[in-house]
Parts: sequence; C-alpha cells; structure tokens
Amino acid sequence: MKNIVVAGGARGIGGAISKRLAREAARLYVLDLDSASAEATVADIRRGGVEAEFVRCDVSSWADVSSAAELIRAAAGRLDVAVNSVGIFDFRKGLMDTPEAEFDRIIRVNLKGAFLFSKAFVPLLRGEPKGNMIHIGSINGVLAGAGLSAYKVSKAALHMLARCLAIELAPEGIRVNVVMPGWVETPGERAWAADELAKDPDFFKKCAARSVPMGRLQTPEEIAECVAFAASEAASAITGALVPVSGGLGI
Repeated sequence: MKNIVVAGGARGIGGAISKRLAREAARLYVLDLDSASAEATVADIRRGGVEAEFVRCDVSSWADVSSAAELIRAAAGRLDVAVNSVGIFDFRKGLMDTPEAEFDRIIRVNLKGAFLFSKAFVPLLRGEPKGNMIHIGSINGVLAGAGLSAYKVSKAALHMLARCLAIELAPEGIRVNVVMPGWVETPGERAWAADELAKDPDFFKKCAARSVPMGRLQTPEEIAECVAFAASEAASAITGALVPVSGGLGI
C-alpha cells in the first residue's frame, strides 16, 4: 500500500483522482483551498477504510507547499505517488483581451504551482521503492486557439516542465508523466460555460458531438483511471509521456 498526495484533490477531476487512488493507498493526503469539498472527499475516503487527511494548501505559495511537504514527511516519512491536479481557467479570453493580472494569476497557479509542487515533493519520492509524479495537463496545452489562451499557454509550459523534470530525475529512477484531459464536465467547466448552459442544458453534449471524434465528453473517472495506471508498476518504463484522455480530440 502507498502513501499518496493529490494537490487540487477536493472535487472534479482531482476529487475523482483522490477517490480512485485511495484504492491503492495506505494513507492519502488531499491538498486544496476548497475546505468544504476537501473535507467531504476525505470523509468519503475514510469510510472506505483508508487513512486520509486534508491539508489546506495554495500550490502557488512556497510557504504553503513546503509546509505541506514537511507535514507529510513527518507523518509518513516518504511518498510513493505525488499528483498535481491544480488548474484554473481564463474563461475564454484571447491573449489580447487578457488583463495582465489575470495572466499572472493563471501562470502563477498552473505553472509556478507545478514548479513549487515538484520542488517540495520530489525529495519525498526518493526513498525505496522510487516514487513517481503525475501532473494533470490539458489537451488545450497542445491545441492553439483564440480562447482560453492564457490557460493554454500555462498548460503547454507545464507539459515542458514535466518532461524536463522526467529527464532530470530518470537517473534516480523517479518517473514523471502528464495526463492530458480533453473535454470533461467539471465544476470549473460548468462555470466557464455558465451562460451557454443557462440557455441550453445540452450545450456540452452538442459541442462534444461536433468536435470530439468519439462524440462525447470524458468523465473525471476516466481521467482518474489513467492516472492510476501511470502511478502503477504497469507503467514502470513510462516517463516523460503526455497521455491524452480526450476522446480523440487533438489527433
């Protein structure tokens, strides 16, 4: 059984990842700023007989991330799996319409947060057996477009960060991979499309039918299953991979 941390693990894709990896865990830590959702997720995991703890953490703050890592080191000694599932949107703005403060915020959370998460938690993966790290990227990080532009930039940079880290850590036996969700209905996606959903509750389904080769949205649970595979020994030779779970979007 494993010691596992999931940042952004309270709800949506992150919540599904927390609940799926709990099936492999002796102890699971959920890092998030959404206290209510995180506590509910932790309570659900505990009902399954797994030790779980919520740690309030802003991944864009080194003080928060390093404090969370020290708490986990003191309690568990080491980690087997570290998952970074944090991400925020820019609500369909093009780059020319994105205020500087909003661009900075998205880069700070999505990219700097991944950097700080890696710096804080890689040392905890260096025990035996070697642990591995998974970042949740996005198919938007490989698809250019005139909307979600700052988000796309941040995820593209995250993909490169993870691949550089994979090369850096490969001699130590630590794997780093990226899972790239496609169109997944989550609280963040619903907020992003609130106006359209108010007019048409089937907005997501219609868009997916037009743009996704498989003709449907993906589920948080499908993303979580891919993360579970990447975290397992079945993926022991895989590092630096960008794995799309997108129904063919991006091919």
